[in-house]
Amino acid sequence: MTERWRFRFWILAVLLLATGFIVTAWSLCFRVSAAATQNKQSESQAAEPPTPDVVCLGVVDYEDGVLSLHIGVPGRVVEVPAENAVVRSGAVLLRIDDESARASVREAEASLDAAEASYVETQKKPRQHELLLSQQRDAVAAARHELAAAAAGGST
Repeated sequence: MTERWRFRFWILAVLLLATGFIVTAWSLCFRVSAAATQNKQSESQAAEPPTPDVVCLGVVDYEDGVLSLHIGVPGRVVEVPAENAVVRSGAVLLRIDDESARASVREAEASLDAAEASYVETQKKPRQHELLLSQQRDAVAAARHELAAAAAGGST
């Protein structure tokens, strides 16, 4: 019986050892492929200049003290004065790319135009309804007249 347990122990030990080798080999291959992928990404990024992401948090020094900068809308800064430049009161301190805002305005204007056209068409509906009712009344009157004429013609 002990001979049997020893055999099972050695089989289990060999299986665990083989599993360890397989896991180690897999992790090494994975690291190599991950490093190769990172190298390819870094090479492609080296070809393209990186676009810096900047968060504008800061202060402005002026004669009466320091003023905190608060930008009301997020966006890409496209223009700033030179650092430490003297600016006049009311001067633009930075300009944000407004293309997305302009696109939103165009979209809102198109929606307004569509809503106004729909409103105009809706206002025409009561008049169109009255005209349709008038046509139907005339058609009914004409049909009654034809019926009366047919009844009068058939009775003579």
